[in-house]
Amino acid sequence: SEGERLQMIAVNASALGVPELEIVGGPAPQSFGKRTPPDAIFMGSDVGNDDLFDACWHALKPGGRLVANATTLDGEHALYSRHLQLGGELTRIEVSALERIGGHRAFRPSMAVTQWVVVKAIHGAAVAP
Repeated sequence: SEGERLQMIAVNASALGVPELEIVGGPAPQSFGKRTPPDAIFMGSDVGNDDLFDACWHALKPGGRLVANATTLDGEHALYSRHLQLGGELTRIEVSALERIGGHRAFRPSMAVTQWVVVKAIHGAAVAP
């Protein structure tokens, strides 16, 4: 649920040394309102939605960081296209966990995540993170 995700974000923010992090719930971009432009935006779903990306990029303050994760080919395509246009860093993250298979042990892979990190420059372009 959204409440559980927001609570997890708060716990992680505290554990990672940023307890003052303002966590805003609700759908983007409607939840942006008239807030101060954010320092960072994380896109964890619907990364292929150009209207959503444009709203996030527009809302992000100059010097702010946008991080987007994709697990589907469509999402990866969107991140790759934006990377070609705006730069930043693309990283593929793959994790495997040790499990038992019968009497043996083996690493079972999880879905790979492609992550794009980009920093908005002062004049709306991007700079290396």
